[in-house]
Amino acid sequence: MKIIKNGNPNISKLIGEKSINRELFYRLSAFAYVFSNVERHFIQYTLTGMVVEFWDDEWHLISQLKEHKVRGDELQEKYLLDLASKQIIVECDFDDYKQYEWIVYMLKTIVKKNNGVKTYTILPTTGCNARCAYCYEEGMQIETMNVETTNNVIDFIDKTKHSDEISIIWFGGEPLTAEHVISYICARLNEKNIKFHSKIVTNASLFTEELVVEAKNLWHLKSAQVSVDGNRRDYERIKRYRNPNKYNYETMMSAISYLLNEGIDVAIRCNYDSKNLNGMREFLEDVESRFKNPPNLSVYFSMYFQERDNEHSVDLHKKSMELLQYFYKRGMKSDVFPEKVYRFKTNLCMANSDGRGIVIAPNGDLYNCEHLPGNSSFGNICDKEINIKSDLRAYISADEKCRKCCFLPYCTPFFKNGCPDWFKYCYEFKCAEMDCMLEQVIQDYYKASTQEHS
Repeated sequence: MKIIKNGNPNISKLIGEKSINRELFYRLSAFAYVFSNVERHFIQYTLTGMVVEFWDDEWHLISQLKEHKVRGDELQEKYLLDLASKQIIVECDFDDYKQYEWIVYMLKTIVKKNNGVKTYTILPTTGCNARCAYCYEEGMQIETMNVETTNNVIDFIDKTKHSDEISIIWFGGEPLTAEHVISYICARLNEKNIKFHSKIVTNASLFTEELVVEAKNLWHLKSAQVSVDGNRRDYERIKRYRNPNKYNYETMMSAISYLLNEGIDVAIRCNYDSKNLNGMREFLEDVESRFKNPPNLSVYFSMYFQERDNEHSVDLHKKSMELLQYFYKRGMKSDVFPEKVYRFKTNLCMANSDGRGIVIAPNGDLYNCEHLPGNSSFGNICDKEINIKSDLRAYISADEKCRKCCFLPYCTPFFKNGCPDWFKYCYEFKCAEMDCMLEQVIQDYYKASTQEHS
C-alpha cells in the first residue's frame, strides 16, 4: 500500500483513528471510490481526498471487502489495519451518512462566522444579444435595471455587506448588454469606499479593448467565464447573434485576447452536445495556437442541460473528458485537472451558503440561486426587513440514494431533492470525471517521483 495523495488534515483529525474489533465484521466505507487501471489499483477516500495505491496481492482482499463483509480477526495485514484506523474500512453496521452529517456540522461550527453577505450575483439585465437555441432562460421576461433600482442595489449592498472585501458576479442574460448599469454601480461603490472585486459570466462578444480596461480599473474585474459553443462553424450556428456581422466568433476570440492581456483570468466554458463535440478539438487547437496556453487561461466542458438525460450522454461526457485530458497534457490549464474541485464541501452552491451569497434580479427581487427564477424569491432589496438565509431546501436531508453515494462529500445534500442541476446520470458523470482526475493525479505523482530521483 502506498499513499500517493494525502487527505485533508482537518477532516482527518475530526475523523480520528480507530482500532479493529476482532469480533465484528467489516466492509469498505461508502466513501471509498475504487479505481483500477491497466497497471495498478487505487482507492480515493472522498471524505478526506486521500488517494491510496495497492499491489495486486493486496487488492485481492480489498475486493473481498468491497463485495463481502470480513471478520475483524481476519484483518491482520498492516495495510488493512491502517485503512481501518483511517475508517476507509468500517464496521458493517457503521452509519456512513451520520458520520458525514457530523463532519458537516463540525466544519460549519468551527468556521469563522461572517456577519453580512460576502457574494452578490447581480443581473443588470435578462436581455441578450445572442439567441442560443439551448438557453434555459428562453421565454424569460426581458428586463433591465432602471436608475431607481440601481441606486437601491447600491444602498442594499452598503447595508448588508460583509465587513471584508465583497465579491460581485455579473450575470444575465448577457450582462454586457447593460454595461452602463455595471459601470454606474461600480463607480458608486468606489465612491463609498466599499472594497470589492468582480467576476462576469458572459459570451464576451461585447467586450472591446477599451471596455476591458474599464472593467479592470472600475469594475475591479478579476475573472471572466466565457461561454463558447465550439469551432467557428458551430459557434456561429448556435449563438445566432442578432447582428452577426458585428458579433461573431472572431469578436469573441479577440475579447478573450483583450482580457488575457490585462491579466484577467479567463475560464472558457465549452458548451456541447452530440452535434458540436466533434468540432471542439478544432476550437481548442485554435485556442492553443492563438493564446499559447497562458497561466490565466483555463478551459472546461459543460454539456447542454437538454442533453444530459439522453441515454447516450454518459458516453458523450467520457469523450469530452478524454478530449480535455489530451489538451491538458499539451499544457492547457483546466479546472478539471489535476483534481478539479474534489474536496469536502459544506456547501456546494449559493442555495445553502448560510446567507453569505444572494442573487439580485433586475427588478430588485432576491433569490438564493440564479437557476431558480419565477416564484422562488424570498424578498426584495426595498423591503424594510429582509431575512437573508439559505434556501429552505438546504435543510432537507439527503435523498436515500444520495446517502449511499461516495460522491456525497463533493455534492450538496439536497441535489436530488429540488436542485435544478440534478439529472439521473449524475453518478455516472462523476465517475467519468473522477477516473480522469485520478489518472492525472497518478501520472503527476509518478512524474514528480521520477524527477526527484533523477
